[in-house]
Amino acid sequence: MLSLGFGGNRRIHVHENNEVFIKDLDTKKCAFFTPPRWKHFVGLIANIEEQVQLSSVCITTNYIQHISGAWHVSVNSNFPTVDIRRWYKDSRARSSLKLTCVGFIHSFISGGGWPLAVFRRAFQPTASPEA
Repeated sequence: MLSLGFGGNRRIHVHENNEVFIKDLDTKKCAFFTPPRWKHFVGLIANIEEQVQLSSVCITTNYIQHISGAWHVSVNSNFPTVDIRRWYKDSRARSSLKLTCVGFIHSFISGGGWPLAVFRRAFQPTASPEA
């Protein structure tokens, strides 16, 4: 298992079966990624980084992307966070998506920025012994 830290007690765990967990050990919050979900999330990292940059210079953003299943990633300039959570459709409300409490939230102000380098390292293939 690969375990990488980013800011305080936050960790990324990559298991042998390529499942990925992003955990906050203080709050016990966690986002779980199957290999296809992680691959899709990794494909969105450049877009997420762009939204974080826009938000950090006070440009209004409301970025929401579906990862897979009920999981979405969002960046909203009203809250300086990258939010990776499950969402659900509320048939009674006019709003199509609502947040659940299941997931992981990373503040890119107090949390030391968006941990892009750590995420890139977590999904890089290991180097061959000849390299």
